[in-house]
Amino acid sequence: MTDMSNLPTAEPNTSPMQNSKKMTTPTQKPSHTSAKRAEENNRAADQVQVLVRRIRKRTSVYFHLTN
Repeated sequence: MTDMSNLPTAEPNTSPMQNSKKMTTPTQKPSHTSAKRAEENNRAADQVQVLVRRIRKRTSVYFHLTN
């Protein structure tokens, strides 16, 4: 009988860590300049949307109070 503990084990072709560089998480900052610019533009657009919603909400409340 063959001792199974001495046999080499087959490793999978791709490990989950091989693609770790391609995967991004929200906490990682992009290193490429255009990616940084795009991230800043997206953040600015989000801030504008928040302000627009606040203004619309306040305006509608003011409109209802005056009429």
